[in-house]
Amino acid sequence: SGADAVSRACRGFAARMARSGVEALECLQENEYALLLTDLRMPEMDGYELAAAVRAAETGVRRMPIVALTGDAFVNGINRWVDAGMDDCLVKPVRLAALKAMLSTFVPDPPVSPASADRSSC
Repeated sequence: SGADAVSRACRGFAARMARSGVEALECLQENEYALLLTDLRMPEMDGYELAAAVRAAETGVRRMPIVALTGDAFVNGINRWVDAGMDDCLVKPVRLAALKAMLSTFVPDPPVSPASADRSSC
């Protein structure tokens, strides 16, 4: 599944999986992360709304990379995710190699070792 691919690609990173956009925003308000990988379609708050909320809350000191996941093979919404403040987009089904390459682009040095990575929910 897509969540399994994300979990495999995130080995070596401290990662949190949120069940909704609202939960993801709460996690982001409570913790500091190197990157936000968000599905565009989530309950309660979609990825566009989440990205816009993150960008609105940023103070200018640090801009967190935001990468969208979408099932839209044609990525017709490119202007929409760029306008929402996202930095990149991956089309589902996500290939593990593409996800790993994207992670290494935005987070070249994982902040933790594989043994200490936390993959729990928020």
